[in-house]
Amino acid sequence: MEMFDCSHMTIRRDIALLEHEGRAYSVTGGVRIASQLHSEHSHQLRAMVELPQKQAMANKDGRARIKVPTRA
Repeated sequence: MEMFDCSHMTIRRDIALLEHEGRAYSVTGGVRIASQLHSEHSHQLRAMVELPQKQAMANKDGRARIKVPTRA
């Protein structure tokens, strides 16, 4: 709240107003802009974005390789 110089209740009221206007919606841990609802890629597509980098991070951490989702 310090970042915005207001109380958490002010932020909650502002978010509620944006939701009422259809401009945003609440999600766990945050808020999403309503106009971005239709532009979000599927989980399978996002899982393959930057896959080599994700696999390298998983290997560095000692975890198993990330599995590439298969099409149904």
